[in-house]
Amino acid sequence: MSSKISLHPLADRPQDLRAAGVRPHRDARTWTPASYCGGLSGVLGVVADLMAPVICAGCGMRGLDLCPGCRAALRRVARGDSKPTCPTPAPDMMPRAWALTEYAGTVRQVIVAHKDEGRVAMATELACLWRAALAGAVADDPVLASAIVNRRVLVIPIPSRPASLRERGRDPWREVLKVALAPEPRLQLNPILAVRRRVVDQAGLSASERIVNLTGAMGARGRPDLTGWLCVLADDVLTTGATLSEAARVVRGLGAVDLRAIVIAATVRNGSQRHHMNNP
Repeated sequence: MSSKISLHPLADRPQDLRAAGVRPHRDARTWTPASYCGGLSGVLGVVADLMAPVICAGCGMRGLDLCPGCRAALRRVARGDSKPTCPTPAPDMMPRAWALTEYAGTVRQVIVAHKDEGRVAMATELACLWRAALAGAVADDPVLASAIVNRRVLVIPIPSRPASLRERGRDPWREVLKVALAPEPRLQLNPILAVRRRVVDQAGLSASERIVNLTGAMGARGRPDLTGWLCVLADDVLTTGATLSEAARVVRGLGAVDLRAIVIAATVRNGSQRHHMNNP
């Protein structure tokens, strides 16, 4: 059996999200005025567009969820190869990691729009990017490729803070991974991690502050035995590595030996991280 990961683009349509079990939010910036009005045309569609206009998640252009220029930029990134990446200094327990691109430009805008602005339709675009990052890691790592062929890979999402989940009313990153893994039955999505104690928002924290903020913060749902599984920690953005290191601590405590981390993008902080990126 081939170890190649399917990279065919997912169409940016509501039915693709529903096929992966992702329920679309009724957000006029995500869906067209026609869908907002239940198929009614004319005046109702115009009113809906005026009240909450559809804008591009990447650049803000009015009229489309994602304009042709931004869509093309994401496709260029997806055609690139992910590269091994590691923050410097690397925190303890940091697993081997791959990132597809730098956290900047169109990629950054679309990640933020999907996560914080309710742009659920962007899950398909981000799923393509994460799957491209995975494919690059598979090409680079024969152990990971073999584990996929033998169906011994668990994809473990990095969990969000409970406060963030309540505020958003959804789990944006699991939405992305459900879409990303829908065409690949050899990979199992296993959301076993949870944030167990109060942590503050990581934005604006230094590398050392992030480590203090997250150390001991995560735990497992139940006591799953991960012995014999290769576990892939999946996240959207790598910054200092504190989150991945804390997740790795928990997963290794459950018996996992082989551990990888795959992200869409990595943040370059004043030259303090080593990254080889495919920029949009």
